[in-house]
Amino acid sequence: MIKTINECVGCHSELGCAGSSCLHSNVPHTFCDNCKDESVVYSFPDDDVQLCEKCIELELDAEWKQLSFKEKCEYFGVKEIDI
Repeated sequence: MIKTINECVGCHSELGCAGSSCLHSNVPHTFCDNCKDESVVYSFPDDDVQLCEKCIELELDAEWKQLSFKEKCEYFGVKEIDI
């Protein structure tokens, strides 16, 4: 998920506060929808769930285990050799 966080740096009074137009007022941060850690996130096509590397790897492993041997061979272009 993407959250915007106010990272106000407390500008000096002579500069004045730019308020909501300040680059530090609405800084986007990405968080994993599963473990809630702040990190780079990934998602499957047509899926709104955003996961960190650790969580997406668990999902990919689970998906991979569901594939048959033939499907795994097709994925990598492995062919049976006829003699």
